[in-house]
Amino acid sequence: GGGKVFVDTIQQTFTPIHIIDARPTLSFNHISNSQNSAISASPDSFDDSLGRIGPDVHGNFLSDNKIDGLFVRINIQNGSPIERLTVPGRFDDSDIAHVLTQSLIISGNPGGFETDASGALTARAAGRLMVDPGVVVKLNNARIEAERGGSALIAEGTENRPVIFTSLFDDRYGGSGTFN
Repeated sequence: GGGKVFVDTIQQTFTPIHIIDARPTLSFNHISNSQNSAISASPDSFDDSLGRIGPDVHGNFLSDNKIDGLFVRINIQNGSPIERLTVPGRFDDSDIAHVLTQSLIISGNPGGFETDASGALTARAAGRLMVDPGVVVKLNNARIEAERGGSALIAEGTENRPVIFTSLFDDRYGGSGTFN
C-alpha cells in the first residue's frame, strides 16, 4: 500500500492508511512494501475524550514498509505554526510501535476561562498525552515537549509491562509482526 503519486505535477509519497483527527478501528490488516509508514495519524487523532480512546489498532501485520509502525504525523510548513497535540491524548495500542520523527509539542493553555457555545464559562483546554503500560514509542531526531500552562505527559508502566521510549533503529522493541 501507499507509494509515490504525482499531484499537480508534484511527486508526493502517501501512507496506505492516514488518520486525520479521527478515531477509527484498524484491525487485522496486512500492510507491506509501503514507501512511507504503514499507518499514520495526526496528533489530535489520539483524543481520549467522550469515552473513546484514539484509533483502536490491533491484530495488524506490518512488514517491509519504510516505517513498520503507527507514525505520528506532525505537519511542519514554512510560515505556519507547528501542529500540536491540543486534546487529552492517549497512546494505548501496545501491539504496534508509535513512531515520532518530528517533535511532538503538547499544547499548554494561557490560564483563565473561555465561553463555550451555550455561554457557559469553561477552563481553557490544554493538551495531555498519556502513554499506557506496554506501549513502545520510537523516536528519531524528535522529542515530546509539554508546554507551560497545564499540559502534561504521563507515562506509567509496570514491572511486567513497562513503557518503552527508544530509538527508531532499536530492533529489540516493536510490534505488528516486525520490530523494524
